[in-house]
Amino acid sequence: SDTFGPLSFLAQILHHFKLTSGVRLTTESGSPPGAGLGGSSSMGVTVYKALCDYAGVEFHRQTAINTVQNIEAKILNKGPCGYQDYYPALYGGVLALKATNSCIEVEQLYNEEFKSFVESHLTLVYSGQLRLSAINNWQVYKDFFDNQNGVREGLGKIRDLTFSAYNAIRNGEYDDFLGMLCQEGAQREKLFSGIVTDDMREVYNKLREKDLVIGMKVCGAGGGGCFLLAHGPQHKAQVLKELARAKDMQVLEFSVEKPL
Repeated sequence: SDTFGPLSFLAQILHHFKLTSGVRLTTESGSPPGAGLGGSSSMGVTVYKALCDYAGVEFHRQTAINTVQNIEAKILNKGPCGYQDYYPALYGGVLALKATNSCIEVEQLYNEEFKSFVESHLTLVYSGQLRLSAINNWQVYKDFFDNQNGVREGLGKIRDLTFSAYNAIRNGEYDDFLGMLCQEGAQREKLFSGIVTDDMREVYNKLREKDLVIGMKVCGAGGGGCFLLAHGPQHKAQVLKELARAKDMQVLEFSVEKPL
């Protein structure tokens, strides 16, 4: 239902708990809408946990994820939602999510050395351009099962890069991880035309010409308004300075949280 407009997602979660009156719910997010950072999914499971505490309901992480995922898919009405965005808000740290025949296995990869590496080698930028990734995602589903537009082959390459990045993190080979992230960003751009906007490309090319960055990756499974720039730690200050001059580009400060 569109009765509650942009608040329909939260209203549906409240309805799940049969809370229809006497409740005041205040939310705040540091993620812009349409950024591709999983902001709505993170907010959904966070609200779900808060309502469990409020209503005296026993909280289970997987139940929360399944329930909120179903609610969000119903609200978006563009096909099934991916599951990956729900886990970080409930687990924290650095996660490897492994889809098995029976469940999603969660492996925690967090350590202080990798935290420092990520924070010094990556800069998160919001382009100001909203993206409706659910629409793109549904087209990917259809092309995969119809075996069209090279989607199966492209996703296979992304899978291989992801597995290599996973092993690089486990083995402490963080420079290799950074290279895999950049390669994945390039592969995703080949697979989905338009995922890198003209403004993103212009900013990246200028930084690349000055040898300040080694690659980029658009955030979000189907594309979003945010993108990551990969660089050496010695270049981070200059990258931030250049971005401050770029029109409509906003650097979003981030940190890698410890496991919850």
